[in-house]
Amino acid sequence: MKPEREIMPLRHAFLRFKKVIRLPEYEYVGLTEPELSIIDTAEFQRLRRIRQTPGVSLVYPGANHTRFEHSLGVAYLAGEAAASALSEEIGYLSDNHLNEYLTKWKDARSHIQKIRLAALLHDIGHGPFSHTYELFHQKVSIENPKKSSQLWNHEIAGIEIIRSQSHLGGIISNKTSYTPDEIIQVLSKDKTETMWLKDLILSPVYNVDRLNYLILDARRAGTLEYGLVDAQRLINNFYIYDGRITVGKKAEDAALRSFEAYTHMYRSVYLHQKARGADLQIAYALYYAYNTGDFDWLYNPKIEDLLTLWDDYLLGRLHKEVEDEKCIELLQRYLKRDILKCIFRTTNMNIFKIAPRGINEMKNDILREIPHIKEHQLFLDIVTISPPAPLPIDPESLKTLQFFDERTKRLSPIEPNRINFLIALLSDIGLPEIRIYTFKEFEKDVMNILGKIFSKYDFNVTL
Repeated sequence: MKPEREIMPLRHAFLRFKKVIRLPEYEYVGLTEPELSIIDTAEFQRLRRIRQTPGVSLVYPGANHTRFEHSLGVAYLAGEAAASALSEEIGYLSDNHLNEYLTKWKDARSHIQKIRLAALLHDIGHGPFSHTYELFHQKVSIENPKKSSQLWNHEIAGIEIIRSQSHLGGIISNKTSYTPDEIIQVLSKDKTETMWLKDLILSPVYNVDRLNYLILDARRAGTLEYGLVDAQRLINNFYIYDGRITVGKKAEDAALRSFEAYTHMYRSVYLHQKARGADLQIAYALYYAYNTGDFDWLYNPKIEDLLTLWDDYLLGRLHKEVEDEKCIELLQRYLKRDILKCIFRTTNMNIFKIAPRGINEMKNDILREIPHIKEHQLFLDIVTISPPAPLPIDPESLKTLQFFDERTKRLSPIEPNRINFLIALLSDIGLPEIRIYTFKEFEKDVMNILGKIFSKYDFNVTL
C-alpha cells in the first residue's frame, strides 16, 4: 500500500487540516476535509472563472483575481475571527470547570467549522462578471418596472444552490456535519441565537468579507496605499458582547483606518471612471442581448443555467451568436479596450431642475441635438457609495460605533476627537454622483450640447 504523502503541518487550536495551500495575502492556509469536499465541486471551481473586479482589471492589469481567491480568503479570516472571539470566551473558565471547558471547546470547534464553510459559500451564487451581472439586472428592471419585484441578486441565487440536493446541498449533507439549512442560516439575515456568527460575514460595519476584499483587491490591483487594513489587529480584538460581534478598544485606530481604506478603494478603484465605464458597457451589452429574446434566460436565470455561465464563456457566446447591432458594437469595442469615457460628473443635484423626469430625459435631449450619436453610444449613470459606517450624529449611530473595553468588560463610546474625523470622512461619501459616458470620438459634440443646455437653465457647473 502506497503511504499517504506527508504535508507540511499547520496546526490549529480547534481544527484538523487535511491540506495546506498558500494565499499571497495570508501565506499558509489550512483546509479541512469538509472544506475540500466543497472546494472540489464544479459549483465552487466555477468561481475560478468569474473575475472579482472585471471593470477594474481593465484599469489595473494586475486585478485579474477571481471570486475563488476571495472566497478562500474570507473563509480563512472568518475562522480566525471566530477562533479569536471564542478563545476569549473559553479563556474565562478556570481549571475547576474542566467539563464545562470541554463542552465549550467542542461548541467552539463546531461554530468555527460552520462559519468557515458558510464563508466559503457566501459568493457561490455570483453570475458572470460578478456585480456587473447584477447591474444588468438593474437596467432591465428600470426599463421594465413590472420585473422589479423579480430583481435577481447573487445572495438569493447562492442560497438556492446551497439548498439544491442535486448541487451543493447533497455534498453538504453527505460530507460535512451540517445541513444546507444550517449553512444558509448563517448567510441569511434572519435573527438566530448566534447572531455574532452572522456578524462575521454580514455585519454592516465590521465583517471579514469586507476586510478580505479590501486587502485582496488592493494587493492585486497594486493600490496598497488605498486598501491598507490591519485585519489581524481587528480580528485579534473581536469580542462577543451581548450576543453580537464588537471590536476591542485597542483596535479603535485599526477600525477607523478600515473605514478610510474602504472610502479610498471605492473612490479610486471600484468606481474609477474607466472601470465603471467598462462595467456599464458589459451590463448594457447583456441588456441589448436580452432584448433580442434569444437571451432572455440571462435575466433571473435558472440555477442550471447560472452554473454554466462564467465571464469568458458568456463573452464568447454573445460574440458568436448575438445579431443585435448595439450589443455587437459594445462587445467589439470592449474586446479592443475601447471603453466608455466619463466626460462629465457632478454631485450637484440641481441638475434635475433641467431634467425633472430623470436622467433619461437629459439623455434624450442630447440625442435629439446630435443625430449621429445613437442611444447605445451615450449613457447617463448615477453612482452611489454606501458608507462603511453610520455617521456619528445621533445616539443610535454612536451606539454602533462603541468599542469593547477589556478593563471594564463593557462597551465604551468612540473618543470625542475621532467623531469629527469620521464626520469629515463619511459625510460626503453617500452623495450620489451623476456621470455622463460616451465614446471618445463623440466627446466634443456632447460637451458642446451640455454647455448649451446648462447655459439655457443658468446651471452653474464647470465643463
